[in-house]
Amino acid sequence: MNIVYVSFNSINEPLVQSQVLSYLRGLTIFGHKFYLPTFEPEEVSPERAQKINSLLKEHAIKWGHVGYPSSRSPLKFREALKNAESRIGKLLTSQNIDLIHARSFLPAIAARWVSRKHKVPFLLDACGFWAAEKAYKGRLPVRSIGCEYYT
Repeated sequence: MNIVYVSFNSINEPLVQSQVLSYLRGLTIFGHKFYLPTFEPEEVSPERAQKINSLLKEHAIKWGHVGYPSSRSPLKFREALKNAESRIGKLLTSQNIDLIHARSFLPAIAARWVSRKHKVPFLLDACGFWAAEKAYKGRLPVRSIGCEYYT
């Protein structure tokens, strides 16, 4: 099975290194191949991209990047999501993709749109309560979601 696994986290983040890549490596044992577009906050040089892909090649994982929103404005997020939609769409037209897997809500927006357009199944992997996670990181006022225990 060929799978596009979209992550909002950077390839350099510990979460991707410890959880996402471990998860994907484990599934490649069963013959699955993965395309891993990640949202990157900084420009990735072609040399760095080649190095990352050469490290992942033995595990049947091909990595690519999407630009992370340069600010928290809705327009910048929409621009990043359009870029993700474009990248996923290109993968669907150039590869024989069987499934789109999105890790978290923002990549899911792009993945769901492309999924419907190309009639490819879509899976959302949301492992936590989004608002509580944002409150924990200090990006959402704690009292606004009633999670006083996070302070």
